[in-house]
Amino acid sequence: MTYSGTAANPLLDPINQMLMSVGQAPVQDTSDPNTDIDIARRTLTQCSNEIQAEGWSFNKEYHVLMPLDDTGRILIPNNMLQAALSTRVVANATHRAVMRKDPSLDGDSLYLYDMVHHTFIWSQATYCDVLWYYDWVELPKPIQMYVNAKACKMFAQRTIGDPGVIGQLQDQENFCKTYALEFDTQQYIHSIFGYEEEGDFYSSYQPYQALRRF
Repeated sequence: MTYSGTAANPLLDPINQMLMSVGQAPVQDTSDPNTDIDIARRTLTQCSNEIQAEGWSFNKEYHVLMPLDDTGRILIPNNMLQAALSTRVVANATHRAVMRKDPSLDGDSLYLYDMVHHTFIWSQATYCDVLWYYDWVELPKPIQMYVNAKACKMFAQRTIGDPGVIGQLQDQENFCKTYALEFDTQQYIHSIFGYEEEGDFYSSYQPYQALRRF
């Protein structure tokens, strides 16, 4: 009998890995109202968010056009973890943006807020460098392994707290992280200057961007 994930239940395998890491029997249905299954599901989601927020070659995209909505605001999609104005776009030089909830609107949606002009209203669409969030089935296999290994360790911390088990799971997490980093370096052109965007990606020293000292 196998417990690998299916199209209908892709989280079955990672959750069973978490259960077995603390000596529990695998299950066939992750919708079971079992407390440990719920803890495992939430832990997996948390670890996936944390790792993807670090920024990897598979989920970081440069110069993404952010359109205006009917009110002149720039809505942040639910699957976008971060958005920063692309520094190589000339029109962005007079703006500085952050992701915020507009207090004048209902709901929990985030919008791009201009901290220079103190407004959510933009005169035109703009380009941002963004981090996307992907569901489990969309993650590259090495990233899945890293997320699952970290989730196994955190699950053990939350359920049994055995230092010996946690230490072994930490070793596994370290191995999977190394594998994920190796995968990432093969997916993109890296150097001491960072990521390549469009040819010349080295930013020389610019005095006006230096730390201002009083």
